[in-house]
Amino acid sequence: MKSIAIICSGLDDVRRGYETHALDLFNVLKKEPSHLMDVFLIKRSGVVSDNHIVTGTPGRNSWIVKKLSKLRGSPLYWESFFVALWTLLFIVVKKKKFETIYCQELIVCKVLRMFKNLSLVKSKIVFGHGVWMEPTDYVNSADVIHEVNIENFNKSKHFKHDVILTPHFLLSSDIKRTNNHRNLLRDFYDFHAENIILSVGRIDFDHKRMDYLINEVARLDQSWGLIICGIGEQSILDKGNFLLGKRFLNLFLDRSNLEEIYSLADVFVLCSLNEGFGIVTIEAMSQGLPVILHDRELFRWILKDSRYCVDMSKDGNLSNFILNNNEDFVRTGKRNREIFLQNYSWCAVKTGYLNMLH
Repeated sequence: MKSIAIICSGLDDVRRGYETHALDLFNVLKKEPSHLMDVFLIKRSGVVSDNHIVTGTPGRNSWIVKKLSKLRGSPLYWESFFVALWTLLFIVVKKKKFETIYCQELIVCKVLRMFKNLSLVKSKIVFGHGVWMEPTDYVNSADVIHEVNIENFNKSKHFKHDVILTPHFLLSSDIKRTNNHRNLLRDFYDFHAENIILSVGRIDFDHKRMDYLINEVARLDQSWGLIICGIGEQSILDKGNFLLGKRFLNLFLDRSNLEEIYSLADVFVLCSLNEGFGIVTIEAMSQGLPVILHDRELFRWILKDSRYCVDMSKDGNLSNFILNNNEDFVRTGKRNREIFLQNYSWCAVKTGYLNMLH
């Protein structure tokens, strides 16, 4: 039986694509035949159950991490560093053998790889690269580099290293978006805009660019409303309330309730100019929503449709696209559902992940 460890320091503490992917990968591998593999999830905090191993090491808000981050690195760096040291001791002292270790945190991979070079760690180390670092920063940090981003893959594949391109996936392929559910949610949230635009992510100026989205929706007529799921800059929320009034709704939901909010929307928009991947994009596609992204290679690769990639670095482009293409939204949403099933469901990527981890 093959033993696999998935390391995710922030699990149960943070809601990012990293944590979503790590938990989904653990859960789906646990469903594989038990005689083929034994899967463990190593995390800093949370509940100990069903092969979840909790390190109990200092977190990003602890006093020691705050002190160390004043000398070097960020709180996230030190949080991951302590998890890496704990994992190393767990392997060496308790003689726990993992044939493969999968992690998306670079410092964890670097620490384990360093001790592998000293013959203290025998595992194959797989680094899941889901941001936008240059290959020289990470290709030597693991035995295998897992790229989920076509742009990163095109950069790193030229290095003499084992580099694999396999996208993120969603554990569930169930569709929850129905007209009846939509009407119930409209009443529940008392939000009755005729056409609804949805975005999910942190409310900020420089990455998710929710202020840009609010400005673009304000250019549309009164039939269009905007729902943003996330937390962040209060000034952006104030702008939404000022410019859109009752046509603006801000929610912060746990993941199980977030899935149903896609039933409210007519179109999903992510205004980021760059992403490591953007799991919320395939969440929207899985529910049969049209998705509008910025025009770059990564997003064209995800959508398999360059028509819905718009230059969002310029004011007015998004609102003009919505006005000129909204009659095509239903057909595009149905197409996105098929693209999701063919490319981003577990059935679509299963072979690639199992080959990578074995």
